[in-house]
Amino acid sequence: RDARHDRRAEIIRRHRVKRWAADHSDVRHGAARDGFHAVGLKTTVKQVDSTLWGQRTSVGDIQATVFWDVQPMWKDNMWTDYLPGSIWANDWALWYTTRGKRGVEPPAEIKQLYAIYEGRVKAVPNSDEDKKLADEIITNFQQNLWFLPLAEGVKYPLVVSAKLGNIPQAGQAIAANASLEEIYFK
Repeated sequence: RDARHDRRAEIIRRHRVKRWAADHSDVRHGAARDGFHAVGLKTTVKQVDSTLWGQRTSVGDIQATVFWDVQPMWKDNMWTDYLPGSIWANDWALWYTTRGKRGVEPPAEIKQLYAIYEGRVKAVPNSDEDKKLADEIITNFQQNLWFLPLAEGVKYPLVVSAKLGNIPQAGQAIAANASLEEIYFK
């Protein structure tokens, strides 16, 4: 809610065509709207075409959007959607990537996220230093709430044929999806 103007925020959801699933967007939009209303956030949820969503996001013309953040992968440094970028705070990301020549200078807490990211790139994966930095990401988000996670602790199942071999028994399903060269037919 914009406290200065007490106006309704509009949440824009990107439309993706899914040939394999029924469209339940009216149910999802209603659930999101009702959930936000329950905690005092005035919202309208609207679904738009992906092209329009991309155009509006790139120029900072979207108040809020919905995306699937992959918090479980933050600890392994496999996904960095915790950083400003194409989904949220584009102008801060532009400032970072241009070393301050363009964009908008972010607050100190976002600069800290960038410092954590840079530290993790330099740290040995899964070392004590890396784990400490991963914990700092979570702490930063708990203290600042840069975006609202609608679901946490979600399981990522991987359903495959029993005819396939070398299927991971732990970790993230998306990682297995991205490494199909390691899977074989028995």
